[in-house]
Amino acid sequence: MSSNQDPEETISPLRVLLVCHAGVKLGLGHLTRMLALAAALERDARPEVRLLIQGDRIERADLSGFDHSFIDLDADLFDAVTEVCDRFEQGVVVFDLHPKLLPSDFADRSAGLRKRHVRLVGVDSLLPVCDSLDLTWIPSLLVGDAEVAGCDRTVYWGWDSFLISKRLSAEEWAPGAKVLVLTGGSDVARQRDTLPVLLDARLPDGSEIWWVQGPFASAPVLPAEPRLEWVIHQAPAGLDELIVGSDYAITVFGVTLFELLQYGIPTIVFSPYQDRAFPELDSVAAAGVAVVADDADDAVGELVALMADDDRARVYAQKALDRMSVNGADRLAGLIQSLSE
Repeated sequence: MSSNQDPEETISPLRVLLVCHAGVKLGLGHLTRMLALAAALERDARPEVRLLIQGDRIERADLSGFDHSFIDLDADLFDAVTEVCDRFEQGVVVFDLHPKLLPSDFADRSAGLRKRHVRLVGVDSLLPVCDSLDLTWIPSLLVGDAEVAGCDRTVYWGWDSFLISKRLSAEEWAPGAKVLVLTGGSDVARQRDTLPVLLDARLPDGSEIWWVQGPFASAPVLPAEPRLEWVIHQAPAGLDELIVGSDYAITVFGVTLFELLQYGIPTIVFSPYQDRAFPELDSVAAAGVAVVADDADDAVGELVALMADDDRARVYAQKALDRMSVNGADRLAGLIQSLSE
Protein backbone atom coordinates (compact mmCIF):
# COMPACT_ATOMS: atom_id res chain seq x y z
CA MET A 1 0.00 0.00 0.00
CA SER A 2 1.40 3.37 -0.98
CA SER A 3 0.87 6.69 0.74
CA ASN A 4 0.61 10.14 -0.74
CA GLN A 5 1.77 11.76 2.54
CA ASP A 6 5.20 13.35 2.62
CA PRO A 7 7.63 11.97 5.20
CA GLU A 8 7.26 13.81 8.48
CA GLU A 9 9.80 16.59 8.75
CA THR A 10 12.34 16.08 11.50
CA ILE A 11 12.44 19.05 13.86
CA SER A 12 15.70 19.60 15.70
CA PRO A 13 15.14 20.12 19.42
CA LEU A 14 15.89 23.48 20.98
CA ARG A 15 18.82 22.95 23.30
CA VAL A 16 18.86 25.30 26.29
CA LEU A 17 21.70 25.65 28.81
CA LEU A 18 20.78 27.23 32.16
CA VAL A 19 23.79 28.71 33.99
CA CYS A 20 23.62 29.81 37.62
CA HIS A 21 25.42 30.19 40.95
CA ALA A 22 24.50 28.31 44.12
CA GLY A 23 26.07 27.54 47.47
CA VAL A 24 26.29 28.06 51.19
CA LYS A 25 27.25 31.74 50.94
CA LEU A 26 25.49 32.37 47.62
CA GLY A 27 22.11 30.94 48.54
CA LEU A 28 19.80 28.80 46.41
CA GLY A 29 17.68 31.49 44.78
CA HIS A 30 19.44 31.42 41.40
CA LEU A 31 19.28 27.62 41.20
CA THR A 32 15.65 27.51 42.33
CA ARG A 33 14.68 29.98 39.60
CA MET A 34 16.50 27.99 36.94
CA LEU A 35 14.87 24.76 38.06
CA ALA A 36 11.46 26.43 37.75
CA LEU A 37 12.39 27.57 34.24
CA ALA A 38 13.74 24.12 33.37
CA ALA A 39 10.45 22.53 34.39
CA ALA A 40 8.49 25.07 32.35
CA LEU A 41 10.67 24.44 29.28
CA GLU A 42 10.35 20.70 29.64
CA ARG A 43 6.55 20.87 29.64
CA ASP A 44 6.98 21.37 25.90
CA ALA A 45 8.34 18.24 24.22
CA ARG A 46 10.76 20.17 22.04
CA PRO A 47 13.47 21.67 24.28
CA GLU A 48 16.42 19.74 25.67
CA VAL A 49 17.47 21.34 28.95
CA ARG A 50 20.70 21.05 30.93
CA LEU A 51 22.12 23.06 33.82
CA LEU A 52 25.62 24.28 34.62
CA ILE A 53 26.02 25.29 38.27
CA GLN A 54 29.00 27.18 39.63
CA GLY A 55 29.44 26.77 43.38
CA ASP A 56 28.87 24.11 46.00
CA ARG A 57 27.73 20.61 45.05
CA ILE A 58 24.06 20.22 45.89
CA GLU A 59 21.77 17.20 45.91
CA ARG A 60 18.12 17.89 45.21
CA ALA A 61 15.40 15.64 43.90
CA ASP A 62 14.20 18.29 41.43
CA LEU A 63 17.76 18.74 40.14
CA SER A 64 18.34 15.03 39.57
CA GLY A 65 15.68 15.04 36.85
CA PHE A 66 17.85 17.21 34.58
CA ASP A 67 21.23 16.75 32.96
CA HIS A 68 23.49 18.93 35.10
CA SER A 69 27.10 19.55 36.08
CA PHE A 70 29.01 21.60 38.65
CA ILE A 71 32.13 23.73 38.38
CA ASP A 72 34.14 25.33 41.19
CA LEU A 73 33.86 29.03 41.97
CA ASP A 74 37.45 29.62 40.88
CA ALA A 75 36.84 28.04 37.46
CA ASP A 76 36.47 30.20 34.36
CA LEU A 77 32.72 30.37 33.82
CA PHE A 78 32.83 31.24 30.14
CA ASP A 79 35.31 28.50 29.34
CA ALA A 80 32.90 26.00 30.90
CA VAL A 81 29.87 27.48 29.12
CA THR A 82 31.67 27.49 25.76
CA GLU A 83 32.73 23.87 26.21
CA VAL A 84 29.15 22.78 26.90
CA CYS A 85 27.84 24.81 23.97
CA ASP A 86 30.34 23.22 21.60
CA ARG A 87 29.75 19.70 22.88
CA PHE A 88 25.95 19.76 22.92
CA GLU A 89 25.25 22.41 20.25
CA GLN A 90 23.31 24.66 22.61
CA GLY A 91 20.97 27.09 20.90
CA VAL A 92 20.18 29.29 23.90
CA VAL A 93 22.09 30.06 27.10
CA VAL A 94 20.31 31.57 30.11
CA PHE A 95 22.50 33.23 32.76
CA ASP A 96 21.25 33.73 36.33
CA LEU A 97 24.34 34.85 38.23
CA HIS A 98 25.09 36.24 41.67
CA PRO A 99 25.64 40.01 41.24
CA LYS A 100 29.03 39.89 43.00
CA LEU A 101 30.23 37.15 40.64
CA LEU A 102 29.16 38.67 37.34
CA PRO A 103 32.28 38.45 35.11
CA SER A 104 33.73 41.89 34.45
CA ASP A 105 34.41 40.89 30.85
CA PHE A 106 30.92 39.51 30.25
CA ALA A 107 30.26 41.70 27.21
CA ASP A 108 33.48 40.65 25.46
CA ARG A 109 33.19 36.97 26.34
CA SER A 110 29.52 36.74 25.41
CA ALA A 111 30.37 38.04 21.94
CA GLY A 112 32.19 34.76 21.35
CA LEU A 113 29.02 32.81 22.06
CA ARG A 114 26.98 35.02 19.77
CA LYS A 115 29.44 34.31 16.95
CA ARG A 116 28.51 30.66 17.43
CA HIS A 117 24.88 31.69 16.81
CA VAL A 118 23.96 31.09 20.44
CA ARG A 119 21.11 33.27 21.70
CA LEU A 120 21.65 34.75 25.17
CA VAL A 121 19.16 35.47 27.96
CA GLY A 122 20.06 37.26 31.18
CA VAL A 123 18.18 37.09 34.47
CA ASP A 124 18.20 39.69 37.24
CA SER A 125 21.84 40.79 37.81
CA LEU A 126 22.52 40.74 34.06
CA LEU A 127 20.66 44.02 33.54
CA PRO A 128 23.94 46.05 33.40
CA VAL A 129 24.97 44.00 30.32
CA CYS A 130 21.54 43.95 28.70
CA ASP A 131 22.87 45.06 25.32
CA SER A 132 24.99 41.90 25.17
CA LEU A 133 21.83 39.81 25.46
CA ASP A 134 18.90 38.93 23.24
CA LEU A 135 16.50 39.20 26.17
CA THR A 136 16.73 40.42 29.76
CA TRP A 137 14.35 39.11 32.40
CA ILE A 138 14.08 40.74 35.83
CA PRO A 139 12.04 38.73 38.39
CA SER A 140 11.09 41.84 40.32
CA LEU A 141 8.26 44.27 40.83
CA LEU A 142 10.55 47.29 40.46
CA VAL A 143 13.22 48.18 37.93
CA GLY A 144 14.86 51.60 37.78
CA ASP A 145 13.78 53.72 34.81
CA ALA A 146 17.35 54.87 34.25
CA GLU A 147 18.61 51.28 34.10
CA VAL A 148 16.01 50.23 31.55
CA ALA A 149 16.46 53.39 29.50
CA GLY A 150 20.06 52.37 28.89
CA CYS A 151 19.00 49.09 27.24
CA ASP A 152 18.40 48.91 23.51
CA ARG A 153 16.85 45.45 23.87
CA THR A 154 13.63 44.43 25.60
CA VAL A 155 13.57 44.08 29.39
CA TYR A 156 10.74 42.22 31.13
CA TRP A 157 9.67 42.61 34.78
CA GLY A 158 6.51 42.86 36.92
CA TRP A 159 4.08 40.62 38.81
CA ASP A 160 4.22 38.03 36.01
CA SER A 161 8.03 37.86 36.00
CA PHE A 162 8.76 35.61 39.00
CA LEU A 163 10.47 32.34 38.14
CA ILE A 164 8.88 29.93 40.58
CA SER A 165 7.55 26.44 40.18
CA LYS A 166 3.89 25.64 40.66
CA ARG A 167 3.23 21.92 40.60
CA LEU A 168 -0.12 21.88 42.37
CA SER A 169 -3.43 23.69 42.06
CA ALA A 170 -4.32 26.44 44.49
CA GLU A 171 -7.16 25.56 46.83
CA GLU A 172 -9.75 27.89 48.30
CA TRP A 173 -8.42 29.21 51.58
CA ALA A 174 -10.03 28.12 54.85
CA PRO A 175 -9.02 28.87 58.46
CA GLY A 176 -6.76 26.40 60.23
CA ALA A 177 -3.90 26.04 62.69
CA LYS A 178 -0.89 25.10 60.51
CA VAL A 179 1.74 27.84 60.22
CA LEU A 180 4.57 27.48 57.70
CA VAL A 181 7.83 29.25 58.62
CA LEU A 182 10.44 30.01 55.94
CA THR A 183 13.79 31.62 56.78
CA GLY A 184 15.79 30.92 53.61
CA GLY A 185 18.07 28.18 52.34
CA SER A 186 20.91 29.12 54.67
CA ASP A 187 19.07 31.32 57.20
CA VAL A 188 21.72 34.00 56.85
CA ALA A 189 20.10 36.23 59.48
CA ARG A 190 19.98 33.34 61.99
CA GLN A 191 16.25 33.55 62.64
CA ARG A 192 16.55 30.01 64.03
CA ASP A 193 18.07 31.48 67.23
CA THR A 194 15.19 33.75 68.24
CA LEU A 195 12.10 33.33 66.08
CA PRO A 196 11.05 29.89 67.47
CA VAL A 197 10.78 31.29 71.00
CA LEU A 198 8.66 34.20 69.80
CA LEU A 199 6.31 31.92 67.88
CA ASP A 200 5.93 29.37 70.65
CA ALA A 201 5.18 32.03 73.25
CA ARG A 202 2.67 34.10 71.30
CA LEU A 203 0.75 31.99 68.77
CA PRO A 204 -2.69 30.73 69.90
CA ASP A 205 -3.08 27.38 71.62
CA GLY A 206 -3.42 24.50 69.18
CA SER A 207 -1.17 26.07 66.54
CA GLU A 208 1.09 23.69 64.64
CA ILE A 209 4.41 25.14 63.47
CA TRP A 210 5.94 23.77 60.26
CA TRP A 211 9.53 25.01 60.27
CA VAL A 212 11.45 24.57 57.02
CA GLN A 213 15.16 24.08 57.68
CA GLY A 214 17.04 24.96 54.51
CA PRO A 215 19.84 22.71 53.20
CA PHE A 216 22.51 25.11 54.46
CA ALA A 217 20.76 26.13 57.69
CA SER A 218 21.10 24.84 61.24
CA ALA A 219 18.19 23.42 63.20
CA PRO A 220 15.88 25.91 64.97
CA VAL A 221 16.49 26.50 68.66
CA LEU A 222 13.20 25.44 70.23
CA PRO A 223 12.10 26.22 73.80
CA ALA A 224 13.16 23.62 76.35
CA GLU A 225 9.50 22.65 76.78
CA PRO A 226 7.56 23.79 73.69
CA ARG A 227 3.98 24.86 74.28
CA LEU A 228 2.96 24.24 70.66
CA GLU A 229 3.43 21.35 68.27
CA TRP A 230 6.54 21.66 66.08
CA VAL A 231 7.34 19.83 62.85
CA ILE A 232 10.81 20.37 61.34
CA HIS A 233 11.07 19.79 57.59
CA GLN A 234 14.74 19.37 56.73
CA ALA A 235 15.75 20.52 53.23
CA PRO A 236 12.55 19.48 51.41
CA ALA A 237 12.95 18.97 47.65
CA GLY A 238 10.12 21.41 47.00
CA LEU A 239 7.74 23.59 48.94
CA ASP A 240 4.52 23.07 46.99
CA GLU A 241 3.03 20.36 49.19
CA LEU A 242 3.97 22.19 52.38
CA ILE A 243 2.52 25.47 51.12
CA VAL A 244 -0.76 23.94 50.00
CA GLY A 245 -1.02 22.04 53.29
CA SER A 246 -0.50 25.12 55.45
CA ASP A 247 -3.05 27.71 56.56
CA TYR A 248 -0.78 30.72 57.23
CA ALA A 249 2.86 31.55 56.62
CA ILE A 250 5.59 33.78 57.93
CA THR A 251 8.64 34.31 55.74
CA VAL A 252 11.72 36.43 55.30
CA PHE A 253 11.60 38.46 52.10
CA GLY A 254 12.74 36.58 49.01
CA VAL A 255 11.41 34.32 46.28
CA THR A 256 9.58 32.21 48.88
CA LEU A 257 7.14 35.07 49.41
CA PHE A 258 5.94 34.77 45.83
CA GLU A 259 5.81 30.98 46.06
CA LEU A 260 3.35 31.45 48.91
CA LEU A 261 1.34 34.14 47.14
CA GLN A 262 0.79 32.06 44.01
CA TYR A 263 -1.07 29.53 46.18
CA GLY A 264 -3.08 32.18 48.03
CA ILE A 265 -1.67 31.56 51.51
CA PRO A 266 -2.23 34.45 53.99
CA THR A 267 1.34 35.53 54.65
CA ILE A 268 3.39 37.77 56.91
CA VAL A 269 6.69 38.91 55.36
CA PHE A 270 9.59 40.86 56.85
CA SER A 271 13.19 41.69 56.09
CA PRO A 272 15.65 40.34 58.68
CA TYR A 273 18.54 42.40 57.31
CA GLN A 274 19.45 45.59 59.13
CA ASP A 275 21.65 46.87 56.30
CA ARG A 276 19.40 46.06 53.33
CA ALA A 277 16.24 47.82 52.22
CA PHE A 278 13.73 46.22 49.85
CA PRO A 279 11.55 48.80 48.06
CA GLU A 280 9.52 45.88 46.65
CA LEU A 281 7.99 45.40 50.08
CA ASP A 282 6.22 48.75 49.65
CA SER A 283 4.65 47.41 46.43
CA VAL A 284 3.63 44.20 48.20
CA ALA A 285 1.96 46.19 50.97
CA ALA A 286 0.25 48.55 48.50
CA ALA A 287 -1.15 45.60 46.53
CA GLY A 288 -2.62 44.14 49.71
CA VAL A 289 -1.36 40.62 48.95
CA ALA A 290 0.55 40.09 52.21
CA VAL A 291 1.16 41.74 55.57
CA VAL A 292 4.52 43.50 55.61
CA ALA A 293 6.09 43.63 59.08
CA ASP A 294 8.99 45.72 60.37
CA ASP A 295 10.94 42.85 61.95
CA ALA A 296 10.54 39.36 63.39
CA ASP A 297 8.85 40.54 66.59
CA ASP A 298 6.37 42.67 64.65
CA ALA A 299 5.82 39.78 62.21
CA VAL A 300 4.77 37.41 64.99
CA GLY A 301 2.35 40.00 66.36
CA GLU A 302 0.85 40.53 62.90
CA LEU A 303 0.50 36.78 62.48
CA VAL A 304 -1.38 36.45 65.74
CA ALA A 305 -3.76 39.24 64.63
CA LEU A 306 -4.28 37.67 61.20
CA MET A 307 -5.06 34.25 62.66
CA ALA A 308 -7.83 35.90 64.67
CA ASP A 309 -9.45 37.60 61.65
CA ASP A 310 -10.67 35.10 59.05
CA ASP A 311 -12.29 37.71 56.81
CA ARG A 312 -9.07 39.71 56.56
CA ALA A 313 -7.01 36.58 55.89
CA ARG A 314 -9.42 35.55 53.13
CA VAL A 315 -9.01 38.94 51.43
CA TYR A 316 -5.22 38.59 51.43
CA ALA A 317 -5.53 35.08 49.99
CA GLN A 318 -7.73 36.18 47.09
CA LYS A 319 -5.70 39.27 46.25
CA ALA A 320 -2.54 37.14 46.16
CA LEU A 321 -4.12 34.66 43.74
CA ASP A 322 -5.32 37.47 41.49
CA ARG A 323 -1.90 39.14 41.34
CA MET A 324 -0.01 35.90 40.71
CA SER A 325 -2.39 34.50 38.10
CA VAL A 326 0.28 34.44 35.35
CA ASN A 327 3.18 32.01 35.80
CA GLY A 328 6.43 33.82 35.02
CA ALA A 329 8.41 30.65 34.28
CA ASP A 330 5.90 29.59 31.61
CA ARG A 331 5.97 33.07 30.10
CA LEU A 332 9.78 33.17 29.88
CA ALA A 333 9.86 29.62 28.50
CA GLY A 334 7.65 30.76 25.64
CA LEU A 335 9.88 33.75 24.90
CA ILE A 336 12.98 31.53 24.90
CA GLN A 337 11.41 29.21 22.37
CA SER A 338 10.50 32.18 20.17
CA LEU A 339 14.18 33.15 20.03
CA SER A 340 14.90 30.10 17.88
CA GLU A 341 12.04 30.64 15.44
